Amino acid sequence: MKYLFEYLEPLQAVYGGKINNAVDFVTDKQLLDEKLWQKFAKQFEIRLDSFDKGWRGEYWGKMMRGACLTYMYLGSEELYKTLVYAVNELLKYQDELGRISTYSKETEFSGWDMWCRKYVLTGLQHFYKICKDSTLKERVLSAMINSANYVCEKVGENKIDICKTSGNWFGVNSASILEPFVELYKITSNDKYLDFAKYVISTGGCSNGNLITCAENTSLYPYQYPVKKAYEVMSFFEGVLSYYEVTGEKRYLSIVKNFVERVYETERTAVGGVGGEGELFNNFYFRQTEEIDTVVQETCVTVTWIRLLTRLYFNTGDVNYIDRIEKSALNAMLGSLNTEWNTHYSSIVKQRVSPLPFDSYSPLVNNKRGCEVGGFRSFQDGTFYGCCACIGSAGVALIPLLAVLREDDGFVFNMYFSGEISAKTKTGNSVKITIDGNYPVDSKVKIRVKTQKKERFLIRFRKPSWCSLPSVSGVDYVLENGYFNVDKIWDNDQITLEFPAEIKTETLNGKTAFSYGAITLARDDFKEKVISDLDVVDFNLDISEIATEKLPPNKGEMARFKVSDKSGKKSIILTDYASCGKKWDENNKISVWLKENR
Repeated sequence: MKYLFEYLEPLQAVYGGKINNAVDFVTDKQLLDEKLWQKFAKQFEIRLDSFDKGWRGEYWGKMMRGACLTYMYLGSEELYKTLVYAVNELLKYQDELGRISTYSKETEFSGWDMWCRKYVLTGLQHFYKICKDSTLKERVLSAMINSANYVCEKVGENKIDICKTSGNWFGVNSASILEPFVELYKITSNDKYLDFAKYVISTGGCSNGNLITCAENTSLYPYQYPVKKAYEVMSFFEGVLSYYEVTGEKRYLSIVKNFVERVYETERTAVGGVGGEGELFNNFYFRQTEEIDTVVQETCVTVTWIRLLTRLYFNTGDVNYIDRIEKSALNAMLGSLNTEWNTHYSSIVKQRVSPLPFDSYSPLVNNKRGCEVGGFRSFQDGTFYGCCACIGSAGVALIPLLAVLREDDGFVFNMYFSGEISAKTKTGNSVKITIDGNYPVDSKVKIRVKTQKKERFLIRFRKPSWCSLPSVSGVDYVLENGYFNVDKIWDNDQITLEFPAEIKTETLNGKTAFSYGAITLARDDFKEKVISDLDVVDFNLDISEIATEKLPPNKGEMARFKVSDKSGKKSIILTDYASCGKKWDENNKISVWLKENR
């Protein structure tokens, strides 16, 4: 089935500011590193995963997916050439049986082997979509077919049970290979791959229950499922949604929508993350105010949440999914970037280790960043990498890709980053759209639409859910389903959108969190030089009892506020969560949730 939206072509959207800086940071620090790509590909020859049932085989495909999405925004020829190199490196290691695996023949279909094969297929499929060379494209397709055919030969009904191909999480990690098998069916129309997808669906995704029937039960929550591992369970439901896309069976769309709503209801946090301590679903919405020593809000989960919401949006057009993506993207996702290039701590080697471009976990209460490397695995040369570091680029790239989309009769604006759009209408007429403002911090956005020749088409502008009193001037519009719809003959037009933001508070379990529009605010003891517990404030935090003053942001910040009691004698500094905790030393704790000590 056809999606409701399409991404713009590479280089058709060029944004500035924090979003573009984030994409450039990841590209420069990670995606252009040929030695890193070579190391990841080499794992398919060395096969260290055979010895410790590891997941080094996920790194290449996971990072390739993010790199291809990044290319779809940047259009960088340097990046494209690097990806061609990386693909050729990987293809060298496909064996005569069609296997691209970091497990030996003797140890295959155990540990994380199927999970890693999933990511190989996923990475190759994303490259296949952007590949410009027909010969290389055929080689990639052949590699995917041979790899998938080997799995079909060994796994399935009256063969190896897919949910028994891993001793982890009752096989849901293996069952998540559902998504790339459906995507391969979309490319090839070979029923073999759809039949395999039907088989995976029939298993329910795990060996100790049925995740599909669990999600169909609207009174059952993810923390009550037989498997609670957030990343893997969401990855499986990405596959279920993909299955709906080729079959049109609305039951499966309804199942994924139910699942997402139950996650949102019981797992979301103030910074847009989902899932709590130990990387598990655990009713974390109601526990997020606790001071927790273990890791919380895994970056792999944040990216997968954004991906799942994106796919639902492309299928349904429901703007609520964009509202949730915006919250996750501007807070948890951007907050995970290791922009200061700090070292991390690893509990595996019990010491600080060299920097990675992403932090693995997002703290909420009186805790610090950089406290653990998620998915840590070492290589033969003594270096290491981690799962969250590989997946992060996909989350970052989706932010600018989703900002402005194309649809059949025009364009859709979801986020308003300053920049320029150079695209064409469905008739081939050139359109140049400039966006001027300081979204998401300042309220006013000016948009100029200039066409090569006059033409009627629709532009839809999202009304952010956090704004109660928006205004639109310069054009007539119809407000419908969360968008200001402007259907007119465009020539050289200017629109002014105003989305006034205000400081808001959320209270939970006797604590308070602050936000400003889509931005979650936090306290940072490095910025304030706080000596006592950071989450304790010695004045009334009720919104009617405080005064707020917007201050000029410091370097790296989007927003900065002084929050005071009515007398003005007691105050704290709150800044955007994404900029907090970036020193990553023992003293640099941050806290979103605050409590009164009066």
